[in-house]
Amino acid sequence: MNNLYRNISQFRNIPILNLLLVNLRYMIGLGFLPSGMIKVLDKPFTRVENVGVFYDFLDALYTTGIYYNMIGLMQVIAAILLITQRFATLGSFLFLPIIFNITVLTISTIGSLTPLIALLMLLGIIFLLLWDYQKWFNIFNPDNAIKNLPSHNSYLTYNAVQLWTGVILISLPSLLIFAGYLKTGVASVGIILIVGNLASEKVQPVLRPFFSKLLRGTATETHTQKL
Repeated sequence: MNNLYRNISQFRNIPILNLLLVNLRYMIGLGFLPSGMIKVLDKPFTRVENVGVFYDFLDALYTTGIYYNMIGLMQVIAAILLITQRFATLGSFLFLPIIFNITVLTISTIGSLTPLIALLMLLGIIFLLLWDYQKWFNIFNPDNAIKNLPSHNSYLTYNAVQLWTGVILISLPSLLIFAGYLKTGVASVGIILIVGNLASEKVQPVLRPFFSKLLRGTATETHTQKL
């Protein structure tokens, strides 16, 4: 167990992986938020013209009423927890059975890219859970054999800017979409992600080497031209 934790800690100390992880939480959460809200608002998830086993299943699921709404509510809760960063581990655990069920369903009933997308999201959730291994590994130990892992990692998974980026991602696009500004709400997601990442201090160690090389290359080229 300790060896696994040491290996994970080595990856957690890589700035670009931390940055990618935070954005992976954003993207998976945002991917499930609209589909969850559709169910919570008791709207059908498919169009009438769609036919096939997969769509027949979703149509039958829609007729279950409260059960259909409850699935959507769990998706929304898991998405919000994941996007907040602070409670992302709990969100990942809630998402695991949901996305596993969706992956098996799509593989069994539909072709195209849908099963591949579901499988990639499932692998993403597994990756997020492995990343937070130190938070949950004790659940497999007996009550009288709780272990403490050595602290190998001092690099935070998120910072205050990324926390607030998550809060804004949940609230602002939702308000715009409910107000009828669908395109503006969707566009705001990309803008918030870009601004949030650029404003985060964790981006600096990731981008600094790139800009340093770029500036050195520009300076060398200018010096050569002068000669």
